[in-house]
Amino acid sequence: MTLISSADFKAGMRPFGAAVNIITTAAGGQFHGVTATAVCSVSAEPPSLLVCINRSASIHDPVRAARHFCVNLLAAEQVELARRFSSSDEAARRRRFEGLAVQSLKTGSPVLPDAVAAYDCELVETVESATHTIFIGLVAAMRRAPGNVDALMYRDGQFGVWSPLASALAAE
Repeated sequence: MTLISSADFKAGMRPFGAAVNIITTAAGGQFHGVTATAVCSVSAEPPSLLVCINRSASIHDPVRAARHFCVNLLAAEQVELARRFSSSDEAARRRRFEGLAVQSLKTGSPVLPDAVAAYDCELVETVESATHTIFIGLVAAMRRAPGNVDALMYRDGQFGVWSPLASALAAE
């Protein structure tokens, strides 16, 4: 089978809009976190999520070791936080949690303040696929911000918010 090039694949994926999350864990007495869009639900029974993490990412091994993680769905106003957790600079990586009043729910993974929702997961399965590991977690606890808070989205290399077009058209 002939596959398309990585460059063509990346260009073809740019129109996909995705929610922006920060995946966190606590391992070795330290907090770890990274910005990610490769997150989705697996099942409602039992409640479970998956996150896809590159094996070269700084959080990969800590998640595997800790066997828990938290998916923090960012609010539209948290663009700078998304950028902070996506930096590959070592010094910046050490300062990711600086000044953040993190909490925890059940597993000890950091829950970020002002996130739209936080899904605290216990790792139950891993699947190796090419350059990434798919971590599947059962949702042990969850927190959701009150009200209707806009989530931060990412599409075509830009941050934005989701617009409820279908609702607007139905109201006409």
